[in-house]
Amino acid sequence: MLISLVNELAVILIVAYLITRTKLYIDVIVNKNLNLKNSLILILVFGVFAIYGTINGVQLDNNIIINVRGIFPAFAGLIAGPVVGISAGIIGGVHRYFYLEGGTHLGSAIITILSGLSGGLIYKWNNNKIIGILGAVIFDILLELLHVAINVTLGHFNGMDLWATMKTNMAAMIVVNAVGMAVLMFITLNAIKERATETTKNIMMSELKIAHDFQMSMVPQIFPPFPDRKEFELYAFMKPAKEIGGDLYDFFFIDDRHLCFLIGDVSDKGISSALFMAQCKSITRAIALYEKRTSEEKISSSEILSLVNEEICRDNELLMFVTLFIAVLDTKTGHIIFSTAGHNPPFISEQSGEITCLDTIRNIPLGIKPNITFKEMGFVLKPGDLILLYTDGITEAINKEGQMFREEGVIKTLARTRSYSAEVIVKELVNDVDSFTKEKEQSDDITVLALKFTGCGTA
Repeated sequence: MLISLVNELAVILIVAYLITRTKLYIDVIVNKNLNLKNSLILILVFGVFAIYGTINGVQLDNNIIINVRGIFPAFAGLIAGPVVGISAGIIGGVHRYFYLEGGTHLGSAIITILSGLSGGLIYKWNNNKIIGILGAVIFDILLELLHVAINVTLGHFNGMDLWATMKTNMAAMIVVNAVGMAVLMFITLNAIKERATETTKNIMMSELKIAHDFQMSMVPQIFPPFPDRKEFELYAFMKPAKEIGGDLYDFFFIDDRHLCFLIGDVSDKGISSALFMAQCKSITRAIALYEKRTSEEKISSSEILSLVNEEICRDNELLMFVTLFIAVLDTKTGHIIFSTAGHNPPFISEQSGEITCLDTIRNIPLGIKPNITFKEMGFVLKPGDLILLYTDGITEAINKEGQMFREEGVIKTLARTRSYSAEVIVKELVNDVDSFTKEKEQSDDITVLALKFTGCGTA
């Protein structure tokens, strides 16, 4: 008998699981949208389950049926309230009353209807919330005990010792029904949890998308950025490894003659690094533009870095830091002054074909220690020469074999694209990195900035 009940229950639970994956079920359970249509469907579904439980129950003498009929109206009430519960119970109860008349048909019909009603009342008592698994199991055990009591009280058995029969089979019936109720409630609560997790994930992804868009809006993205200036070409690209990253770049005119450009890499990743990046970029630009200068006044990249470092160290409660390379181009002469705070040295691709790594004094990153003096250096770009700034997401890009792109990969790209525009060179470098890593997931932010000095329009 136990095996038959378990087999019957297993079939119903499989179907019940499939139902919990439907949009209607989620709409009722999660969204509490218990409109007329949804209510009628639930009544029909759980009413049919109750009928199936009767038909496939184990029939004993005097048309006594050991079954799992009652858990379905009870469960319907527990998840959708008294109207759905009692209606499903009426379907199952009326069917049981006429299905096999005998000693227990009246009592079984009554308890089936009461199961749905009592389940619905518990739902209302619990402020239209679904009770937990333990509460549902205890509720079902009490129903089964009441089921036995009603049948013993109302039954007519032609001299049969009903109590002895019920006592013999009661344990199996209670266990199977309790397990069935537990599984049904587990499936339902799991569906609610899954939907809550999915909702949370969607909200998080939406917020990350907003944060990503905000971060990208913080860096210049319109190219060419200065279409009226023919002395140079400039192009930049940034691709965070996650939705939001910690790289930054910027470029702006300090005065009509001097172009400031920079690139940086913030420690760590995520929202905190993105906010720190925005702070660093804003502070750097503000300090560089703080005093109105004429083209004859001296501009110091090392002074800019020192002042930025002091500002960052002052309120750096998260102990974050940023590597930064900053340079100022004299657009008339091609002369560049630069300073670096722990950042990768740029590449210089000369018109003659020679490619070198700029000799720099890296110093420590910004935000680690105040009162730091940064070294300022300089060199001259000749017409046709290009300077390439990048973050370590380029050189440390790793392929499936564990090999890194390295500086050698950058040099190969620069050698192949020497005569191209700044925009094409950047795009070719990014494509070469993508081809190198292939399907390997990007592990670090990728940022590149290229400036090619043309000399056009200079005096």
